[in-house]
Amino acid sequence: TVGRLPEEIIREILSYALDKPVEKFFLEHSCKKLDAQVEDAAPQSSIVLVCKRWQRIGTPLLYVSLSIDLAKHAQAVAKVLKETPRLGHVVKNLRLGGGFGPALAGVVTKTPKVEALYINSKVIAIASIVGLRRALAILKPHPVFIHLPRDKTYNVKQTQVDAVLESMIRERT
Repeated sequence: TVGRLPEEIIREILSYALDKPVEKFFLEHSCKKLDAQVEDAAPQSSIVLVCKRWQRIGTPLLYVSLSIDLAKHAQAVAKVLKETPRLGHVVKNLRLGGGFGPALAGVVTKTPKVEALYINSKVIAIASIVGLRRALAILKPHPVFIHLPRDKTYNVKQTQVDAVLESMIRERT
């Protein structure tokens, strides 16, 4: 029975459903809206709800590629990572589509093994970017993907984000 399979085999099986190559993770998220992401993610992530054992083994796989699009999402993830630090150590791919506020710094300090970073540089006028500044000072990923939307509306925050990203690029090249 499945209950007798070693955890390594179950982890391997779950990884087929939950793990994605970094390019696919970043590309698919740049082409979809947040609502579509949630709809698409639900069937894959629900596999960890099969039983407690699968949840224990599979939950860390959900954090290998982490996407943050809203400030409230960054706050929720920061709380989870504070309560369960081991999850932060499995994050390898980080996609930032928003949520650049103070909570983002809390996420980044708990994810020391980030290898690849994707940033959607479009921000709205009322968004905070304090966390983005701190995050970029902490993170040292390679590669870094920066999405520059064609329909960017320039405002003070957008200009600040562009300056932060340009500074990061200059420092790392």
